[in-house]
Amino acid sequence: MTAERPWWSPAVRAAALRLLSEGETLVSITGRLGVPPSTLSRWKRQQLIRAGGIGRECLGFSPHVAPLCPDAVRLTWWADPGEPGRVIAHTCGCVPVSYELVSYRGRFRIRRTRTGREGVERVLSRDSWVRAAAEETWRRLLAGDAG
Repeated sequence: MTAERPWWSPAVRAAALRLLSEGETLVSITGRLGVPPSTLSRWKRQQLIRAGGIGRECLGFSPHVAPLCPDAVRLTWWADPGEPGRVIAHTCGCVPVSYELVSYRGRFRIRRTRTGREGVERVLSRDSWVRAAAEETWRRLLAGDAG
């Protein structure tokens, strides 16, 4: 039987769970607790995620969309025809709804992916933009000013 590492003591685990419940990512938690991320095995990460009530692992590398403001610009969505495009930017996939800024031969659209019990639903913004306007709409989406 191997001894539990001191950084995984009940006190450290409790602190990690508290930070998870406050919305911290696993990367920031390991940094705040002084634990190298490489020492937190996949099994330990999954254990923390389940105990913290989080559905998917978030490593904090991709941005999260801010909550939608009441006066936000509403984007119109339609079914994704599945045509190939190049993903320019994307939000974190740790939440059920994620977004991608996609280039289609010089025009840009935002793709929304909703993952739920019914499966995966992908829709595209009805509007398409040139790059500058697309980047502005993307910035507004991330800030909660469009959705």
